[in-house]
Amino acid sequence: MARRQVQEINAGSMADIAFLLLIFFLVTTTMESDKGILRILPPMEEKKTDVEINQQNLLKVNINYKNDIRVSGISRTIDITELRSIAKRFILGENVRVDDPAIGGADMVPLEQAKVPYTWRYLPADFTITADHIIQLKNDRGTSYEKYLQVQNELTAAYREIRDDFCLKYIPDADTYDEVMDLNVRDEIEKEIYPRKISESDPVNNAQQ
Repeated sequence: MARRQVQEINAGSMADIAFLLLIFFLVTTTMESDKGILRILPPMEEKKTDVEINQQNLLKVNINYKNDIRVSGISRTIDITELRSIAKRFILGENVRVDDPAIGGADMVPLEQAKVPYTWRYLPADFTITADHIIQLKNDRGTSYEKYLQVQNELTAAYREIRDDFCLKYIPDADTYDEVMDLNVRDEIEKEIYPRKISESDPVNNAQQ
């Protein structure tokens, strides 16, 4: 009786299929990335010293657990769309005027700071700056991360627009800060003329705020 030969399984096609499946999953799989804020942290100080801050130079921005935004000197909660303008006027040393329908007029926040003369190192221009201003940001533990990011974005945008306006006024052939080609000039604007001074306090519970 003749023996029936067992046919071999061609594994070559299975390897091709496995390779195609691998390519498919590599192309279609999405990688989740954590959201965050890009910040360059200052070097750690070896010794902490208590610094007395003039309240006139301090703009307090508080976000409570309901995501309401309050700014020092303003009697009502403000909308996120108002924050950038308030921050810009404060950084520039101007009085902050905010319309308040509840009082039939406007809150005039007396945050006008003392301006100091500044002589630019690289271009022949003299002007005044608010050297001691600080924006203090405080949020509640119940504050949503989305609202926190929105506030951070508005404060950062305030500094960016101020630097852009400054470059448009004083720097030839540069309408914005990003168009400034001289690295020394960019460094002086960012670190000495209009440095970003945002101080963040530890989050608090609603009962403590």
